[in-house]
Amino acid sequence: MTRIITVLCAAAIAVLASCSAAAPGDPKVVDGITVYLGVVPTELIRGYSLGHEETTMHGGVPSGAGFHHVVVFFVDTRPHHSENMQVRATVRPLGLAPEVKVLQPMRVGNTDTYGNYFSMPGGNPFGIAVELRRPGERNWHRVDFEYRHPR
Repeated sequence: MTRIITVLCAAAIAVLASCSAAAPGDPKVVDGITVYLGVVPTELIRGYSLGHEETTMHGGVPSGAGFHHVVVFFVDTRPHHSENMQVRATVRPLGLAPEVKVLQPMRVGNTDTYGNYFSMPGGNPFGIAVELRRPGERNWHRVDFEYRHPR
């Protein structure tokens, strides 16, 4: 099960690295936290059997076309601070209203990973803002990514 999530995350980063947006697969750094972003089409997740955790996480895989699983994981220079982070993302299609969601924790091997499903139809570029807050801190830290679906 965690192997499948690991493969999905790796595939998402590989897809991002090949996109035409300005280096969307590159990690971003904020306050000593290196943030990695992955975007996986839900069609890949729907192919799993109903018994897999991937089919029920975040309330289940949305039906319909154009949905993607937005996944982030990060490396924090402060030991043990990547655990129990509060993470949210805003996905903004070009010219359309943004969608804001809490990214829910998912354990992938030894990595704290967070994700949720977003509607990302069409071929327009998307701005993805990831905000995170360490446990016990007041301030949110934000990084911005640009994403385009691979062609």
